[in-house]
Parts: sequence; C-alpha cells; structure tokens
Amino acid sequence: MSTYRFDNVEIHGGRQQFGDGTVSVTADSLEAALLIAGVLVGRVVAEQPDQTREAEALRDELATTASPQALDGSRVRSWLATISTGATTGGAVVVLLEELKRLLGL
Repeated sequence: MSTYRFDNVEIHGGRQQFGDGTVSVTADSLEAALLIAGVLVGRVVAEQPDQTREAEALRDELATTASPQALDGSRVRSWLATISTGATTGGAVVVLLEELKRLLGL
C-alpha cells in the first residue's frame, strides 16, 4: 500500500495482487485512482491549464466506471499521455500520473 500527501489530502493506494507478473486492478485501486484523479485536476489547472480538459475527462471516466475492467484503457492512456507532455519533471503532476498508471495497471 502506498501513501501520498498532496495539498493536505492523504491518499492511500489500493491493494495490488502480484504473483504472475501482472497487476490486478481491484475496486480499492479504482477508488484510490479516483481520489488521485481529483487531486490531479487541481494540480493540472494550476500548473498546466491547457490540459485541464483531459484531466477532467480522466476523472469523470473513473467516477462513472462501474468496475476497473470497464475502463476504456486506450482513452485513459491517451489522456495520461497528453497530460504528461506538459508536466514538469519531478513535479506533483508526474508523481500523480505514475501512481494512476500503477493503480490502473497501465
């Protein structure tokens, strides 16, 4: 389990199941990803407003998804890639993006 603190919001990463070299996305990890996506939107608005639409779309996709398996992986990857192009190396946005990728198994 991972713990991150951004803007006084503490986020605990979801449980991951390891064993055969794959990461199983659980409902807990989807819930943690939604929390991180909410923080990400705030950071993107402040640091790179040109990617606000993608950050909000990602958050909305996570909020409306009934199960981790129902996520549209190609759209999520596209949004993450677009946001990462404007992210500052070592910045909070990069850390949040990496944790989202880990939680979602991308």
